Amino acid sequence: MSRFERGMAALQNIHGSAGQEVYEAVKPFDEVFARRMIENIGDVFSRPGVDLKVRLAANLGALVAQQSPQLKVHINAALNVGLSPDEVKELIMQMVLYCGYPTCIYALRAAEQVFSERPK
Repeated sequence: MSRFERGMAALQNIHGSAGQEVYEAVKPFDEVFARRMIENIGDVFSRPGVDLKVRLAANLGALVAQQSPQLKVHINAALNVGLSPDEVKELIMQMVLYCGYPTCIYALRAAEQVFSERPK
């Protein structure tokens, strides 16, 4: 399996069809950048040592800190790999010590929106 194929498989496993959509959205701007992004994702997510739940928990912490527009995508991904809504909320609450209340209020609102949009 090529690095690109491994990256696309990781995205599919984590994000479902949204993974392919990310690649397709970036590709028209710079195909080399888009390909490298996918290859790097495959390189990182295929490493041994921690499972996908731990990786996605780390992603959430970083994205909460940045107030990233990508936060909702990664909250969905965290739920896809087995984190519960309560665990996602607890991870956000943990970040209040490091990022402050305004940042975490933003993240909690994003999480609640994701939770409400997902099928029950």
